[in-house]
Amino acid sequence: MRENPDHEPVTGDVVGVDPPHELVHRWGDDVVRWRLSPTDTGCRLTLEQTMRERDHAAMNAAGWQLCLDVLDDVVNGVDRPRVVGQDAAAHGWEVLRDKYSDALGV
Repeated sequence: MRENPDHEPVTGDVVGVDPPHELVHRWGDDVVRWRLSPTDTGCRLTLEQTMRERDHAAMNAAGWQLCLDVLDDVVNGVDRPRVVGQDAAAHGWEVLRDKYSDALGV
């Protein structure tokens, strides 16, 4: 994946699959786990990212929130493009980053 054409691509590979409950993959040096669990009204998506370095935790959390907001819209029938790079700033990424920074203590 490459958000900016000038950046090196982020590599990854799938390390575990338990359909339809769980997908685990590497994203660069990090491990990302997507888990679906049943609820009374459908299911809950849990996203966990295990990071070698916490320095980017708040930035990543803000980015994931924007991604999940887009996913929520798409699931509800809204045609919405990805929010990456400079577009993320226009969608409140910096405010989210600062809130996650306080919450995570980084």
